[in-house]
Amino acid sequence: MCELKSLILQIAAVWIEEETKELIAAKEAYMSENAPHPDLGGDMAALQVRGILRVLCNTNTTLKY
Repeated sequence: MCELKSLILQIAAVWIEEETKELIAAKEAYMSENAPHPDLGGDMAALQVRGILRVLCNTNTTLKY
């Protein structure tokens, strides 16, 4: 019985890992299609926007359908 539980947990772990990878890829695809690339040159306001975008892009969020 323990072997069966262990096998189920291993399968579930693989599924979760695959789903996480798919969500990350979907987020990257969405961001590349819908978020403009920031202009990295310029004044302080542009640098602040760049910092905010970096934080938003690195936030671990899930896409809700």
